[in-house]
Amino acid sequence: MNAAQHRVFFALWPEAGLRASLTIATAPALAGVAGRPVLAEDLHVTLAFLGEVGSAALTALARIGATLAPPRLTVMLDRLEWWPGSGALIVAASTPPAGLMQLQQGLCRSLADAGLRVDAREFRPHLTIARSVPAQPRQALSMALAWPIGAVALVESVRVPTGPRYRPLASWDSTTASNEFHVI
Repeated sequence: MNAAQHRVFFALWPEAGLRASLTIATAPALAGVAGRPVLAEDLHVTLAFLGEVGSAALTALARIGATLAPPRLTVMLDRLEWWPGSGALIVAASTPPAGLMQLQQGLCRSLADAGLRVDAREFRPHLTIARSVPAQPRQALSMALAWPIGAVALVESVRVPTGPRYRPLASWDSTTASNEFHVI
C-alpha cells in the first residue's frame, strides 16, 4: 500500500484583502490575453518547490516552517513578463529585497539540512497571473504592485481538470504561527 503523496511548496501567501488588490491591479494586464487567469485565491509567490512528499514529511516541513521569521518588508512587483517555455504570464520584482532573498536561501538550506530535495532553479520572485498564454501580450503593467510580506505558508498543489489549485496546510508570520494541518 502506497503512502499518500502531497505535491507541496513553501510560498508567500497574501491575506484576502491583498489578494483582491492584486486581482484588481493585474486586470488591465490580463485584458485581451488568451490563456487561463490564475484565480485570486491561488495567487502566491513560490519560495521553495518540493514536489511530491509523503504524509510523514509534512510534520518535518511544519517544524521547518515554524522556524521561519518572515521579514517585515515590501516586495515591489513592477515587471510584466511572459515566459514562452511555460506559457506563464507573471509579474516580477525588478529588484527583489535582500531580506526576501535571505528568507528563501535560509529556507532552502533548512530543507536541504533535513534531507529534502528542493527545485534547484534560480529563485526569481514572481506572481503568476495567467497560464497557457500563447504569445507575448501587448499590454504593459500599468502600475507596480506593492506586496507587504505577511506570511509564509506550506501549500499543497491539487490537480484538477481546470489546472492546479492551491490549499495552505500551515502558515507562519512574524507574530503568530498556525501549525494546524488541514490535510485530508
